[in-house]
Amino acid sequence: MGSVMPRPLQVFVQFFVLGLTSFGGPVAHLGYFHERFVQRDH
Repeated sequence: MGSVMPRPLQVFVQFFVLGLTSFGGPVAHLGYFHERFVQRDH
């Protein structure tokens, strides 16, 4: 059985990584978040 992070920790880690790696202001962040949470997870 693998190690599974609790859901709130997963969300925090994803936002933290995206916040560190995304550049371009708020509009770019929205695009990155949309790609990560809407397109890839579905």
